[in-house]
Amino acid sequence: MSESQDREYEIGKIYLIDISKLMPNPEQPRKYFDEDEIKALAADIEVNGLLQNITFTCHEGKLIIISGERRVRAHKQLGKGTIETKYVKGDLLTLALMENILRSDLTAIEFAESVAALQKQKNCSNDEIAEMIGKKKSTISEILKIASLPEEIRNDARTKPLMTRERLLKVARRRRHFWRKTSRRH
Repeated sequence: MSESQDREYEIGKIYLIDISKLMPNPEQPRKYFDEDEIKALAADIEVNGLLQNITFTCHEGKLIIISGERRVRAHKQLGKGTIETKYVKGDLLTLALMENILRSDLTAIEFAESVAALQKQKNCSNDEIAEMIGKKKSTISEILKIASLPEEIRNDARTKPLMTRERLLKVARRRRHFWRKTSRRH
């Protein structure tokens, strides 16, 4: 958004925004949206209304969803033209990552990828990330091992809620142990 358009919005203020003007965040760590869950959310919104506003920011001439993409999708399914939003300001990746890291319903893969992306974006150490998100340094090391699993494994685990951090850590350790054994033979 141009700087003058960006000034149209005040941080923390609630706005009723046309859904067609809201764009998904290209930096959104969450890649998988369960359509059945969105249908259930739409049904709940139909009965109870929107219980929590979404948040958005302005970036390169667009209104970008920071939190609440599922709620926006549910509103679209219901044929609603507008949604209540709150304006936030900051860079897309940091806003999206911090929003996702603080969620309780992320899969272990989504959480690990979010932490790894935040560390890369902020160019900080495991200690700094641990302090930033309130985890132990050893936990951050484990989380980053999960984030470094091959994409094929991460994609498979992404849609499986039973793939806990503990299970994924076992996979990561087995892969590292296997790699060490095979590299010693050569």
